[in-house]
Amino acid sequence: MVRKIRKAEESDLDEILRLELKGMEPVWDSEEISSDGESLKNFLNSRLDKDRLMVLEYEGRIMGFLHSLGYTDVVTGDKVREVVTMVVHPDHFGEGIGGRLISNEKEQCKKEGVKILKLEVLSSNQRGISFYRKFGFDEVKKVMINKINGD
Repeated sequence: MVRKIRKAEESDLDEILRLELKGMEPVWDSEEISSDGESLKNFLNSRLDKDRLMVLEYEGRIMGFLHSLGYTDVVTGDKVREVVTMVVHPDHFGEGIGGRLISNEKEQCKKEGVKILKLEVLSSNQRGISFYRKFGFDEVKKVMINKINGD
């Protein structure tokens, strides 16, 4: 059976949520992962017709997904596509799933006249950084974060 990429449907959301939480484990510290699954599911459901949410499916199971959104850069006027989330099931790293998802996204961007495909990756995620570099992504800025604890 062929691994196919298709548009996500509402019926995929529970499996996508499970995969997202599973995919965070190798990268995020356990205290950083806090998720209200129902809120995230509602958010994704509300975005199904507005954003691009693609899944790679094999034998009826979702092995990975990519969620992106599009907008126009207010300064340059360029069409931009931003990968919000891409997750591959950790048991299937190295099988080409992420590569197929990114390649599919790049092809869709070319068809749409998108000038920039961007994403954020944790600086601690060296595996992810190496992966994205293989697909032509370059680091162009650093995102600084200040965790405000309410004091």
